[in-house]
Amino acid sequence: MELLNRFLGMVKLEKKPYQEASKETFSTAAMNFLLAAAASALGAFFLTWDVFGLVGSLVVGWIGLVVMFAIGVLIVWGLARLFGGKANYGEHYMSASYLSLWIVPSIIPIIGPFISMIGGLWAIVMHVVLTQNIHKITTGKAAAAVLIPYVLFAIIGFILAVVAATLLAGLLGGMFMGMPVA
Repeated sequence: MELLNRFLGMVKLEKKPYQEASKETFSTAAMNFLLAAAASALGAFFLTWDVFGLVGSLVVGWIGLVVMFAIGVLIVWGLARLFGGKANYGEHYMSASYLSLWIVPSIIPIIGPFISMIGGLWAIVMHVVLTQNIHKITTGKAAAAVLIPYVLFAIIGFILAVVAATLLAGLLGGMFMGMPVA
């Protein structure tokens, strides 16, 4: 129940739950990720009824969440520190683990994924508040620390999409070389 109350306080952007979460242990963070991975795997299972997929999604999803969050938090934490932040990596990681709980509604058939998607967008706002509170920096600096990685990944994704489209167009264009025109 404490987990739910802390998460709901964070959703409401209250300062105290963010500070409390930063003092959590790694086992609490791991449980947050496990809960999110289990909900994601069950949500996928309810769509496909694939038992092997359920087990694979649970194991890979949990490991993936732990690793990807570790990398994402490292980037945001590094930027926050660059902007004068005070928190250590562990404090940021433990607090950020609660953001993964937005995946839990995906277990609800039909509307769950939409709730998780909207919650994921709200999690960006929550991450700004989290960064501001635990690092003791301004909202602008916290927003920059959180949003800069999103912007960079969007630019990199766009560049990769253009390169892939160009390569695909070249391959497909080459297939039709020398063909008679009707």
